[in-house]
Amino acid sequence: MSPESIVEKVDGALNKWSLGCIVVEMITGILPWDTHDRDDLTDKLLRGESPNIPKDMSKLEKSFLRECFTIDPNKRW
Repeated sequence: MSPESIVEKVDGALNKWSLGCIVVEMITGILPWDTHDRDDLTDKLLRGESPNIPKDMSKLEKSFLRECFTIDPNKRW
């Protein structure tokens, strides 16, 4: 779930956020968020939090994910 999806704004930036989530799960085998609770996830997004970027990733991978997880959809890739 991207921050803008909370307010039902759907555009291409949402797909970039989702791609970042999929990449984290594919590389690590774990979910990018440390919660399975929808209300907790919504609260994190409303506070401007991004998913966790694993520390053991390369600089390039981290850079890619930071671009995907930019909170402002207008500044996302």
